[in-house]
Amino acid sequence: MKKIYAFLFAVAMIATCASSAKATTTSYNGKLTISFMGMPIESEATVSIITTSNSTCTFSLPNFSFQGTPVGDIVVENVSTTEKADSIKYNGSKEGLELAEGAIGADVTINGYTTAAGAADFSINVKWNKQNGEPMDAEILIPVTFVAPEGSATVGVENIAADNAAAVYGTRGAINVTGYEGRIDVYSIAGQLVKSQIIGSDSQIAMPQGVYIVKIANNATKVIVK
Repeated sequence: MKKIYAFLFAVAMIATCASSAKATTTSYNGKLTISFMGMPIESEATVSIITTSNSTCTFSLPNFSFQGTPVGDIVVENVSTTEKADSIKYNGSKEGLELAEGAIGADVTINGYTTAAGAADFSINVKWNKQNGEPMDAEILIPVTFVAPEGSATVGVENIAADNAAAVYGTRGAINVTGYEGRIDVYSIAGQLVKSQIIGSDSQIAMPQGVYIVKIANNATKVIVK
């Protein structure tokens, strides 16, 4: 029974705060692999998930490049999300995505998942089918994968008072907050207030290992401390 109450508290806390926030952005730092003609091309990259509702999000892979040539941002709106006990699955697509300032036209599909521990795994299939607005004789399928290890997630929440982006994330033995000055409240997953204090713009709050709900202004974020 206590676990049920704890779960309901966490859902209510996040839902209530999210109703007044514009969006929550979670960014993952990891490795991007592009497969072209059997040759993998690897690079460091960041993928962002912008939560727009309880069941959809926007997927963003900024500054996508191919063979060293900047291509642009891969952005797919209205990606469906399915929440599991410790992970979220994603599925979405976008037709007619314009890249390289309109020189490339492509259809993109997104499949993957993120975990509560801050890991991410995505398949991003880019179907290149137009050149300078004209259909190509043959489509070129460019499979792309993105993998981020546990603990790579950074959650950005809107600072209502200052209208700045704050980053809230857990590390070993601490909760880290950057880009925010003011009061922060930390709750246990059972709903008990365990810490409340005024912080500076870049602060680290020592906490035991566990799962917490961090409330900043009118935003709440679930954080895992290892």
